[in-house]
Amino acid sequence: MTSRAALPIRAERAVREPSSSSGTPLVSVITPSYNQGAYIERCIQSVLAQAVPFEHIVVDNCSSDTTVDILRRYSHVRWISEPDHGQSHALNKALALARGDVIAWINADDAYLPGAFEAAVAALGERSGPHAAAGGVEHVDADGRALGVFHPKAYSVERMSEFWNGYGLEQPGVFFRRGLVDRVGCFDESLHYVMDYDFFLRVRAVTEIHMLTPVVARFVEHAGSKTGRERHGEAFVRELVRVASRYWGPRGGAARARRARACRLHLADHFASAVWRTSRTEGRVDWRAAGQMITWRPLLALHPRLWRVILTNAWRLPAPC
Repeated sequence: MTSRAALPIRAERAVREPSSSSGTPLVSVITPSYNQGAYIERCIQSVLAQAVPFEHIVVDNCSSDTTVDILRRYSHVRWISEPDHGQSHALNKALALARGDVIAWINADDAYLPGAFEAAVAALGERSGPHAAAGGVEHVDADGRALGVFHPKAYSVERMSEFWNGYGLEQPGVFFRRGLVDRVGCFDESLHYVMDYDFFLRVRAVTEIHMLTPVVARFVEHAGSKTGRERHGEAFVRELVRVASRYWGPRGGAARARRARACRLHLADHFASAVWRTSRTEGRVDWRAAGQMITWRPLLALHPRLWRVILTNAWRLPAPC
């Protein structure tokens, strides 16, 4: 089954309003959207496949593709299509419309797996229970081929701030109780790339995050996604470091110095790998990556391999090993 195929959902199952007698919390699904017409129907239908009360709110940023036409076909979806100031702004607009006790954030090109909401509500439905929960996330390519499964980890906020070692959560797999927004605030609208990471750090700073056993969501890796286009670009990395460094410890402290050094080495290695990979596969110098490599570790400007890459591509010498 490809990621663009529609799930077979019967029309009479299209709306799942909360029942006053069931006692089951309402799940508010919030979806920011921009030009994901190739995927958003699958997202909508994955929500429809859930077996607990929900509402689905889509905030679209004036998509120019088929997104709005698709939204019009689903009367249960509460949606708006208007200019916004970025993904964080769209998420906050959706939060303002949400009525549920449990919040689920799914992007328009991703999807939930059957049973996801049941697992989340079972963990978050009791007032005395946890305030946030995270399940596994299946990664697939644009054609639906499996790429692997991410399983969440229960890390401290300090360990989560060490993003170069992985921070233990992936956005499609996280659910949280509405009350958390009152405690930690909404999504930071100054952030355009790592608003999820920032929000999860703030959540973890005030509460435990319960680990769900099942894989609850599907993340689609495709070239047109914001993550695919921007991940580890210069602006993305600057935001990432700005957010993470808030939790590295007091200035002048040994823990902060250790984390800052590990971060610099990680980012230098990341951009160096991009330089070597681009030279090998495309036969050119990725000057932006080279500049970032040197920014994070200036001594790499003297690295013999960097100069070999430059000379190879300048004078068409044999490619380096």
